[in-house]
Amino acid sequence: MPQAAAEALAQGALGEVAAGVKAGPDAGEWAFNWSVRGDELVQRVLAFAGVGKAGKEGDWELPPGNLLALLDVPSQVTWNLTGKYDISKEGLGKVVADAKAGALGAGRKLGEEEDEEEGAKE
Repeated sequence: MPQAAAEALAQGALGEVAAGVKAGPDAGEWAFNWSVRGDELVQRVLAFAGVGKAGKEGDWELPPGNLLALLDVPSQVTWNLTGKYDISKEGLGKVVADAKAGALGAGRKLGEEEDEEEGAKE
């Protein structure tokens, strides 16, 4: 996806959701980020979140398309939500609502291997 299209998607999907959360009572507990594929820091964050897999030569291989991960940094828990929620204002709003309600499942603790079903919605 060209960078301009990716930026438009991120602004449309994430901008309003982030603004709504940042205006709420738990604003300090949330941070939002979107990135374009290929950035080294992004690769590391996605690897930490369990999105993708280690390649043959130690590189990190990502699945095609848009990717979605949620990180609870203080608890060192991540959720690979790729394909489980739409990358849209509604989909990302649902991620936030489900996270606040504790409905994302157990997630993946730092240092654990990800299970195929982990993070799946019940």
